[in-house]
Amino acid sequence: MIVWLKQRDGSCVRLVDEWKPRIRIGGEWDDLIDLQPFIPSCTLIEKFERAGDESRSKVLEVEVNNETEAQTLGRQILRHGGYSKFRIYDVDVPSTQMYLYHNDLFPLAFVEADASHGRVKWAVKDSRETIDYELPTLRSLRLEITTEKMYRVSSFEDELDLIKIRADDDTVIFDSGSELDKLHKLVEAFREIDPDLVMTEGGDSFIFPYLARRAQHHRILHEMVLGRENSPLRVYEVQGHSYF
Repeated sequence: MIVWLKQRDGSCVRLVDEWKPRIRIGGEWDDLIDLQPFIPSCTLIEKFERAGDESRSKVLEVEVNNETEAQTLGRQILRHGGYSKFRIYDVDVPSTQMYLYHNDLFPLAFVEADASHGRVKWAVKDSRETIDYELPTLRSLRLEITTEKMYRVSSFEDELDLIKIRADDDTVIFDSGSELDKLHKLVEAFREIDPDLVMTEGGDSFIFPYLARRAQHHRILHEMVLGRENSPLRVYEVQGHSYF
């Protein structure tokens, strides 16, 4: 898990924690014992399995590499038990969310972190129940684009017409040069501003998929990094047509 911390002076620190998500399997004792050879990496632990339980129960815990592996394994276990023997927990919780639960963290919490030997130990110096709390100074950026529509609705085939970026009280507009120039200017602006928050209207549904498609069209998809991590935008192949 990669975690970014915002320090009091406004700088950011990148931490890497060798943590993996876990799923839990509940069921009758004999069924859990029979299931163990089917999942070599599992261990038996004690948990309050259901709301209202007065005592802990034995459940199996399995460490997985990612959410996709968790969901695949969960389906295999349910099928193995005839969809009646086992109860699967935490299989559909995003790993980023599970990381917060596992470490008793919450967004914007004031914390101390001790990173050593690939692991991070957390000490929360804050309470989620606090009313009068200190907020970090976050840099926000608002991103807007317009396209040269070939039809009545925007599509991934339209050329990029204009990019507008608003950060603090400054507004920058990229409306000259080729489409390739505008994409390069966008990447450079994100690198210079280094925002903590990016605000859009329809960003996930159109803006970012559209930018990825246009970058792929110009063969610069590997350069479309709009964040602190060196992870470019991705193109998701979908069947049929999407209308916005």
